[in-house]
Amino acid sequence: RRVLFRSGGNVTDTWGKLFHGAYPELASRSVADLLSWTVLRTKKFREACLQQRSDLQEPRLQQRSECPDVTGLTHFIEFWAGSGTMTKEHVRRGLTCRRFDLDYNSLHDCTIGAGLRLWLEEVMRMAPGGLIWNGTQCSSFVMLSRSKSQRRVENGYYGDESRLFVQKGNEQMKVLSLIIAIAALVGVDWILEQPSGSVLPLMQPLKGVMEFDNGFKVTTWLGMFGAESPKPLQLWCNNRRFTALSRTRPRSTKTGLVDRLDKGKFRGRKHALKQSQSYPAKFAAAVAALAPS
Repeated sequence: RRVLFRSGGNVTDTWGKLFHGAYPELASRSVADLLSWTVLRTKKFREACLQQRSDLQEPRLQQRSECPDVTGLTHFIEFWAGSGTMTKEHVRRGLTCRRFDLDYNSLHDCTIGAGLRLWLEEVMRMAPGGLIWNGTQCSSFVMLSRSKSQRRVENGYYGDESRLFVQKGNEQMKVLSLIIAIAALVGVDWILEQPSGSVLPLMQPLKGVMEFDNGFKVTTWLGMFGAESPKPLQLWCNNRRFTALSRTRPRSTKTGLVDRLDKGKFRGRKHALKQSQSYPAKFAAAVAALAPS
């Protein structure tokens, strides 16, 4: 835990605000205590689920109509889920899944206390070795928006925080850093998916937390999974089995995502960019195939 607090980005202040906003009744507790609390709650929930499953195997309980409904532990969570293609493929493998996105419900907004509480409660109900997929909104982190976001190494890639879309991106980064920290402490796998040019993985405290959990980058191309555009991705992971998702650039694809302009500038193709936000089914199936049996 001490190593985690040295991971960078003033995690005590950052995570303190997040925790206390999500759990105002615990506002007097330190961040260190709250991290320990999340680990303890996760452990107790796992033990309770295992005990209930064991009890249900007894013939005397199987005959009782009042036998409790046991949902068990969650194997897969998709945050910033969009169309939910990734979740769908994990459900097909018979896994217990959850998905969250602001497009589904206003309570799925992780940048407000109630929404973050919902997300953290689900993380604490995950099975050991489960997977959290993070398709964090990338619009303020990519090169196409650099002239407006002003994300540069000199400002730690925090950019122009007078702009609302930059503020929202930074808040999501902070939430993501806390989610990955908890995942690391409770033995859950995680993947952060971003376009190849995104600077999100370079920001603190996220960068330090990923390093704490031995995170590494896998480069892949959605064009190799049936997407119309090549779309290179960087996948940051904490489990070596996800190196199986690595792919090289496809030789040819139907559609590019940007047009090159004069003086090294780019212009995004809106329709192609919109379509590329949804994962091709083959890509989601390849991720799901790596789930523990």
